[in-house]
Amino acid sequence: MDANLSMTLRRSGVLFLLATLLSVPVVLYADDWSTISSSAADIERRASHIRETYLGRNGFRGERYAEDRLADGENFYRLKDYQRAAILFMDILESYPDHPTYPDALYYFADCLFLSRDYYGARSWFEKFLSEDAKTRNSPFRRKVVARLVEVAIHLEDFNGVERYVEMLGQSMDGEAFYVKGKFLYFKGDDSGARTAFKSVKGDQTLELKAAYFAGVTLVREKRFDEALKLFEAAAKKYVKVNAAQQEILDLIRLGIGRLHYEMDRMDEAATAYEKVDRYSPYYDTALFEMASVRMRAGDTAVAERLLEVLSLAVPDSRYIPRARLLRGNLLLRADNFDEAEKVFLQTVDEFAPVKERIDAAMELSEDAASFFDALVLRSTTAMDVAGAVPAELVRWVADEPQMQRAFNVTDDLSLSQEYARESERLLHLIEAVVNSSSPVHAVPALRGAMRQALQLRNELAHLRLQMMVQVERASAQKNVAMPSFSAGKKDVAAALKALPVDEEGFSRREQAAADVYVHMRKELSRQDVVIDSMEALIVGLETYMKKPDYRAGMSEETLASNRDALQRFRAGLDLQREELRLLRADVERAEAQLGFGEDVAQEQATLKKVVTLSEQYRSHAAERLGALGKKAESANQAIARSEKAVSALLVAIEKEASTRVAEIRQILDRERERMEGYAGELSALGDEARVVVSGVARENFGGIRDRFQDLLLRADVGIIDIAWMRKEAHKAKSVNLSRERMKEIERLDAEFSGLSAIDSSGNEAP
Repeated sequence: MDANLSMTLRRSGVLFLLATLLSVPVVLYADDWSTISSSAADIERRASHIRETYLGRNGFRGERYAEDRLADGENFYRLKDYQRAAILFMDILESYPDHPTYPDALYYFADCLFLSRDYYGARSWFEKFLSEDAKTRNSPFRRKVVARLVEVAIHLEDFNGVERYVEMLGQSMDGEAFYVKGKFLYFKGDDSGARTAFKSVKGDQTLELKAAYFAGVTLVREKRFDEALKLFEAAAKKYVKVNAAQQEILDLIRLGIGRLHYEMDRMDEAATAYEKVDRYSPYYDTALFEMASVRMRAGDTAVAERLLEVLSLAVPDSRYIPRARLLRGNLLLRADNFDEAEKVFLQTVDEFAPVKERIDAAMELSEDAASFFDALVLRSTTAMDVAGAVPAELVRWVADEPQMQRAFNVTDDLSLSQEYARESERLLHLIEAVVNSSSPVHAVPALRGAMRQALQLRNELAHLRLQMMVQVERASAQKNVAMPSFSAGKKDVAAALKALPVDEEGFSRREQAAADVYVHMRKELSRQDVVIDSMEALIVGLETYMKKPDYRAGMSEETLASNRDALQRFRAGLDLQREELRLLRADVERAEAQLGFGEDVAQEQATLKKVVTLSEQYRSHAAERLGALGKKAESANQAIARSEKAVSALLVAIEKEASTRVAEIRQILDRERERMEGYAGELSALGDEARVVVSGVARENFGGIRDRFQDLLLRADVGIIDIAWMRKEAHKAKSVNLSRERMKEIERLDAEFSGLSAIDSSGNEAP
């Protein structure tokens, strides 16, 4: 091997190892002109590969776009993220009405609405599924669609035309179909038909348990208690190993067994059934309360009192707590345990009097039904209950009322829809911010990756030009040719090129540095949120303290009013600050969404221009002064220029492709904006209708709950008065008894004294 070639290879190996250790491309330390030329040619090939990989595709949608969207939607559906799933399914319904995935997307979209409790919307889409028979005839979801329509009718209590769906179920009945048919007949009032359907439910333990429970309830409604009891007991014995969902149904069956035994005056059997209810069951408090009633009816008041105490301790937020407290207090009172009874009654007053006051305050602040309805909606959308929103304590006690459940469902759905509308509006603004950013590439993730790779190639070519300058300087030194004055600028160019990343790590590091600025901004905004929340909590605490008699004592009404006004001004100031923070957060979010590659475009362009200009001067010097080496420099320069031309064309093509796709995005945004405006109008109309229908019912029921708390407090006060009266009576009886004993003692002493007075002075007893 030639000695010079051997030396060159060894030196190249050392340079390669050094480049590896320093994590910079080997090309920066190429040892000869051929390496520079081959590196430039490789960059040209990589540019061509990027073009083939990323450009020339059919917009956003590949050949399997619909299948991929359906798979993604199914994943969100299984994760119970029905909002995102519905968005993906709707995309298929709108864009691919003739695609094989259309029937599945139609079913899943309708079911997302059903599982989100949008029963009216679900019904219309399920009916659309059946109406498009040509597309959905062979769908495996057809029977499930029919079953869902029956369930929707049950939820809406609108059974018009449901018989047709039940007949369609009869064509291919399985366990689920029989169960749905049984529920329909049950809610329709056909107990016999419902039982027949429920008996045919097989193959699914959960459905079998539910069917057994409903079948037993139909027998109870017909007053056939013995048969219902046998059915419940058979189900409780058969289904022993159950999961959490099945355990809840089994606990309902055990409650049914206990109630039936109670109706048939079998107290011990009833208590045994209640004891089997799982302590972690949502019906555990019901079991404890009803078991206490059983023990009271059996005459075992001491056990009943202990059960009520356990209820208060085990389930302190139970809806039975008010009645349990009064009942326990009366039991203690009946047992002459005055101290403990008084403690229970006083605890009842202390706990529920503030609730009653808050109910009164909420009702007063909501002077009419409409404003009360607005407070209900506010309850569903705000975390902190301030300035007259419906108290959480009140919601806790009325949630089990059937009419109030519907009212809450309506207000929750309405508030959730409003929240979705606000979130959709926010997302639209963010997308608009992205598509209006400095480069359309930022709005297309795939092309963003292509642009990053293309910029990496551009930067590598700049480093190749720098290496060409180094080679020219080395060749000039070998030939003792002095370098012109322009070579002094190479040092500045080399320093500037260090800021241009040439690998993924470099790009990631620079982008992260740019993103860290926004991370810091968000942290500061969050810190200000905490400060405002703390100040608001302080205001709430001050308002609570100002209502106490100790604070108001000795203070004029003018001073009190002035202090209240000051707090209101502080609250208004906090509201303004919170709104300013919201706007700042939106600005930061939009700016972060527009974040590019972290580059200073103008600065980088200036650096690259300097590199090209300086390298041209070096090339001219080599051609004029270095002879054969000048030809090599020219060849390397031409290779670099060809690659630069290819990379520049690639960058332009990426920008052009991105502009085309951004135009598509803008069209989609325009359509979505129109839809959002339509949805906003529909939502407003629905809100007005709900305000009229729901508000009156809700306010009336809240008033009933207020009266119930009033009665509760009155009965607790009566208990306290009874204790005082009974203590008085006991004290009076004790005083009477003491007086009687004292009189008897006086009479006995008088008798003894009279006996002594009858003895004469001689000591002889009188005759």
